[in-house]
Amino acid sequence: MNNYLILTYYAYPLEKKDIKPFFNGIYFDNPRTKEEIQYVANVLKKLNREEVRLPEEQNQVGEGYITLRMLVDTFFSNNLHDENIQRFALKNSKEKNIYKLLAKMWVIVRCENILDEDILKGFFCIKINTDLEDVQDTDVTINQNLVNYEVIAQYLKFFSFLLSNESSMFVPLLIESKYGLIERDAGFRLFPLLMTIFTNTTNNPKDIPYCTFNHFQSKIIDLVSLIGDKYNTYKFKHLCRIIDNIDYNNDNNLNLLSLISIIEMLITHNPANSKFNVEESITRQFIHKTVFLLYENDHKIDVKKTTEELKLAYKLRSEITHGDFESIKKTLQKLYDFYGLSKDGKGIDYDSLDSSVDSLNHNMCEYVRIILKIYLKDEIKLDIIKNV
Repeated sequence: MNNYLILTYYAYPLEKKDIKPFFNGIYFDNPRTKEEIQYVANVLKKLNREEVRLPEEQNQVGEGYITLRMLVDTFFSNNLHDENIQRFALKNSKEKNIYKLLAKMWVIVRCENILDEDILKGFFCIKINTDLEDVQDTDVTINQNLVNYEVIAQYLKFFSFLLSNESSMFVPLLIESKYGLIERDAGFRLFPLLMTIFTNTTNNPKDIPYCTFNHFQSKIIDLVSLIGDKYNTYKFKHLCRIIDNIDYNNDNNLNLLSLISIIEMLITHNPANSKFNVEESITRQFIHKTVFLLYENDHKIDVKKTTEELKLAYKLRSEITHGDFESIKKTLQKLYDFYGLSKDGKGIDYDSLDSSVDSLNHNMCEYVRIILKIYLKDEIKLDIIKNV
């Protein structure tokens, strides 16, 4: 069934040689059938709503306005060195429907295998048939995309999180479509991203996160190789689930709890001896083991400052967890002062106490990425550190 496709935020013409399955059969592709192309074209047209609308053709608005056709033509001309793009342009550039043109090179995700049989057990289908005698189990066809969506989304969120740079918590890869419903505000991110990528002349992934999809796919392939067989372990899947709950637009406090829980899971242990103060011991483990790994990764870090930051981070985490709301405000003030935020500004120059958690989370994201990469490269090393 092709009436439910998993869409990314990217457009790039992929050829069969580009298809590289990973994690039990997941792979990136373009819509291939007329039905699939029409489905994606309809989705793109729906996302190009009045609030974010880009005109389709130049004759609708005249010269001097950005249109979807202009973006695609610029994308083709900026990538004369890319054989995939040029072959696609030669074959499809005369397509009159701009949404179909975009749909033909839109990057989607496929997987013909059921990735989690337990999820499948929770699905139910209702088959309506006027002739009840003809109803059989074989009448119900399971849509693998719908069944696999949660697992695929979590894997790809892990990639997106790990490959994001210091300036962002993560850059979303999938246009969210839980239960087959496209995220309502996806267009607000989609079309600015399309403008950024399609008009970029350097095509350098250092300038723009991911840039064209071929750069991003090569990074994913490298990560897949690094992850190896871990993808099928409970530990890795649990990490993916935690990261899936991190949202740049979500509650900062919940994001902080998720980020710290990843570090705790990977490098701290619960002291077995009851004569110790358990919470104090875990706090010390969290701070000092994290600082050690960050220093090992980069000897130029300010150890004293990083230690102070992690103390405040874990203190805030404990206060949020235990509902110590009186202390939270004091810790937020310390964080506010620590980052040197401005309370005298106006508009975008004004920083509330809560904005200190946003600053903290951006740094915590980078710390988590560093530790996750160590986990992928040398899990035994982390296990040794965890048990110290």
